[in-house]
Amino acid sequence: MTVTAVQPLPRSLDPLPGESLAGFLLRLAHRLDLAPGRVAVLTGLGWTILGRSNLRVPAGRLLHLDAATAATFAQATRLRADEVAGLCLDSLRDRYPPLDGSRQADGAAGQAAGITAGIAGLTRWVLTGSTRYCPQCLAGDGSPIQRAHGGAWQKGWHLPVVFACTVHRRLLSHQCPGCRRPAHARRGDDLLPRLQDATLHPAQCRTPIRPGAHWRKQSACGARLDLPPAAPSTIPGPGRREDPMLARLLGLQHKLAGLLGPEGPAEADSAGRHATAAQRFLDLRLLVGLLQAAWPQARPLAEPWMQADAIDRHLDQQRRRAADAQQASRRRPDLVVFDRPPAEPAACAGLLALANQLLTLADPRAVQQILDPMIAAVSARNTWLQHLLRAQAHCSEGLRAAIAPQLHRLRPSSSHLRPPRPYRFGAQHVPQYLPADWYGRHFHDLTGLNPRLLRRLAAVKLVQLTQGGSQQAAARRLGLPPGRCPAAAASDVQRWARDEANSARLHAALHALAAELDATPAGDLVDYDRRRGALHAWSFPAQDWHELAASLRRRRDAGGRASADWGDRKRQAASVLVWARVTQGEHRFAPLVLHDQQAPGRSNLAQLVGLAIRQSRTGRPGHHYAALMTALDAYADQLAARIDAG
Repeated sequence: MTVTAVQPLPRSLDPLPGESLAGFLLRLAHRLDLAPGRVAVLTGLGWTILGRSNLRVPAGRLLHLDAATAATFAQATRLRADEVAGLCLDSLRDRYPPLDGSRQADGAAGQAAGITAGIAGLTRWVLTGSTRYCPQCLAGDGSPIQRAHGGAWQKGWHLPVVFACTVHRRLLSHQCPGCRRPAHARRGDDLLPRLQDATLHPAQCRTPIRPGAHWRKQSACGARLDLPPAAPSTIPGPGRREDPMLARLLGLQHKLAGLLGPEGPAEADSAGRHATAAQRFLDLRLLVGLLQAAWPQARPLAEPWMQADAIDRHLDQQRRRAADAQQASRRRPDLVVFDRPPAEPAACAGLLALANQLLTLADPRAVQQILDPMIAAVSARNTWLQHLLRAQAHCSEGLRAAIAPQLHRLRPSSSHLRPPRPYRFGAQHVPQYLPADWYGRHFHDLTGLNPRLLRRLAAVKLVQLTQGGSQQAAARRLGLPPGRCPAAAASDVQRWARDEANSARLHAALHALAAELDATPAGDLVDYDRRRGALHAWSFPAQDWHELAASLRRRRDAGGRASADWGDRKRQAASVLVWARVTQGEHRFAPLVLHDQQAPGRSNLAQLVGLAIRQSRTGRPGHHYAALMTALDAYADQLAARIDAG
């Protein structure tokens, strides 16, 4: 990994009100006449891998910057700490619960808060793969700086609850008028598409026209996104009255924006009871998912201004895609991911308007009468019930009172519902150690068992769901050594699993995760069998290790810090850490560790790996283990991509 020493840039910019980190990066790069990726490296947001042209600027930067990265970025751009924090979406996390679950929390307390809020796939309620936009906002306010570099790409445009611009009184756009692709749609995990391209204005479409080719051979769409649409049906012209339907949607947007703002009201009624702002947004999210799952049964509830036709088009498209997936992979056509809000603003606005109307009813019993038939209909297909079961404890008191009676009637049977066989995913798509984000979405509220053992047990049980058989057979499939099967590893696991309540909660969580994996596009599923097989006898190539160590050594020398040992023993430890990240396995069960434990004159490799993990978490930016772990993560991600590509 190649790291550039960070120095203050020769010029910078003041962030615009509400601007996103991605938008600021585009404007700053345009002012410096550099590629956004180059500016990202110069400001500490990104890096290149092992001196090659592979550039990484993680999309997670949009949500949160860790303390070290934020300080480096502030130094390079001459911004204050509060200005840097304001560029990221997690500045809204106190009012918008999905952002707590998706941010990288600092420290144990932050991690606990993030896991608590990150229930049932909440991160789907942040549009990280693309963005909406207002052409007039991107055109700027006419000031010299905005005439040159455009207006702000607003961070709020990444939130589904922001569907309109109340300044220019129009619904937002989500597709480029030229290529008809979502704005800033990207492949992979980068913050923006075409990060290496220095030729584009911040308001030009960056979508590659030939996405299969190397980026140098691609050409960008290049259409301007800051031009008014040819037929501005959402914007009243001179002397024309505003569409009353649009006026109703803009009124809703104004209320939601007020609730989202840091100076907005701390409480808002929801289903007839007081609720926090975060609970109100969670209630909206749950009802939008329920409305989608129960559509068209819910359609008669929609008033004419609620864009029911747009909702019809969106859900018809979703079900056609599911039917196509069924043809290709025997997937059931009704297994649509209803927890994902529409990117198209009109459909999303209509669903939010209908959900908001239900939540404004003054009595939970009135809400219950409307929701009971929908919950009953959805429970027959088991597509949304698990989300309601898991999120019930976190929503507002009013909505909880409205849905509790129906959920109580359904809970005894629903907790043992099984997704249909055959699954679209298989045992090969299950890692040895349940990933942290899977655990956070589905298993975090299972208490009474060491999370390490629970993550191992959940992975084994998930394999059993796909192939049947014993836990021992599933454990062998995952590469767990004999005696480390969860059922045999500890009597604590056996006692915990025998408890009826624990068993029911574990069963519900497993099937919620199985449904999520079943709804994942085939191209997004990872073949962990292939990764484990590719790295079974692998260790860090000597040349790659020398290059990586030399890069880290130069950084330490430049900082005046004492040199560290980069010998073969550390290379073996690095090999284990790369294996664990690529295969999502437990480092203590890496082939190199197991071989070391059985070899005469063992070198205690497992202890060295454990030391490296602990030291990398010290939070000291200059510590060589922290720098090593960052470099190894980037190397592992590149290696995983090569294995996945065959």
